[in-house]
Parts: sequence; C-alpha cells; structure tokens
Amino acid sequence: MDELPISTHIPKETYNRILETVFKSLRERGFKATTMDSIATQLSMSKRTLYEIFENKDHMFVETIKYFHRKFRTVITRIFTQSSTVIEALVKALQYHLSEIKQVNPTFFRDMDNYAKKMRRHYDDRQGEDIDSGMMQILKTGVQQGVFREDVNYRISIRLFNIQMESLKRAEEFFPEDVVISDIYTTLAVNFLRSIATPKGLSIIDDYLKLEN
Repeated sequence: MDELPISTHIPKETYNRILETVFKSLRERGFKATTMDSIATQLSMSKRTLYEIFENKDHMFVETIKYFHRKFRTVITRIFTQSSTVIEALVKALQYHLSEIKQVNPTFFRDMDNYAKKMRRHYDDRQGEDIDSGMMQILKTGVQQGVFREDVNYRISIRLFNIQMESLKRAEEFFPEDVVISDIYTTLAVNFLRSIATPKGLSIIDDYLKLEN
C-alpha cells in the first residue's frame, strides 16, 4: 500500500498522479532536467505545494522510484500467477520490462549513476538483497519444473547477470552508436535464460519467442 508523506493530507490519487508525472519526466528527460519548477508547471501546481509534500527534489525522486518499483512488482506477480511455467513467466516479464526500457532516454541511466548516486544507494541497500532472494526462489521453482538446470551456481549467475545489466547505464561507452539499449537488454536476458535452461526449457523459450516474432 502506498504511504503518503506525514506532512500532507492530499488524496492518494493526487499523490500518485504527482509521482506518475515525475517518473514520466525522469524517463524522458533524465534527473538533471527534471526540476521542482518543471513538475509544478506540468501539474498546474505551485512549487510551494510540492515542497509541502516532499522535503526536496531528491526526496521526490526517491518516492517516485519506490512507487514505480511497487507497480512493477505488481505486474510481475500477475504475470507469474497467470503463467503455466516459470520460464514462460520470465519470458513475459522480459517482454514487459523491454517495453518499459524502450521508453527510457539513455540520460536516465547515466544520471542514475552520476547525479543520483545517493538516491540509488538508498534504494539498492533496501531492495537488492530481496530481489536476489526472490529471483533465487523463482529459479529453484524452475529447476523443480524441469525447465532450468540443476548444475548451475545460481547465486553467482544472478550476480553476473546484474553486472552485465549495469552496462545499459553506459551503453554509449561500450557499444557502437547504432546499437540501442533495448537490443542490448534483449540479448543479455535471452542469453541468460538460454544458459540456464534444460532442453525442455530451451524448447519453451524458442517456441514462445517464435510466436511473438
């Protein structure tokens, strides 16, 4: 359940609309270009009102990222509930995540490492371990279903995958200009799934990707 700042009495719908507006700006323009003034203008709201809701811009960013991670988890939970196997769910989750990444300006990823370091650490310190633990459980279920291999060190594999995903934040340094972030993400994610899949799992991956193509 979303928590409203103690100092305000605005409706939950209004608060969520603010966070939606902030995230849209972050996604399209990056952190530096998203200011309290620009958000207030988009919402037809005074900057003073924003400061009554958030302590400062960093606080607004932290609450926005936390809000969208909760929304993302809700979608992923629904995908896993409605899928017949773990590997089918992961492929669908990959596609959902990809649809989100396609809307993100590369500036967002660069700013996350540079301008917003404090905010990123604040979030990662609380969520990183939980995310890895949840992924471990998902992969163990896949092993039980016969779609993922038993001879894989999943703890290391997850960490290696996360390290590879960090390259998205500096894609312009590591890849040619004609390579887009969405293609990098797809390649990394599909290669990860293929590397841990059993023949049964590979068949499901191939069939599903062919169907989507």
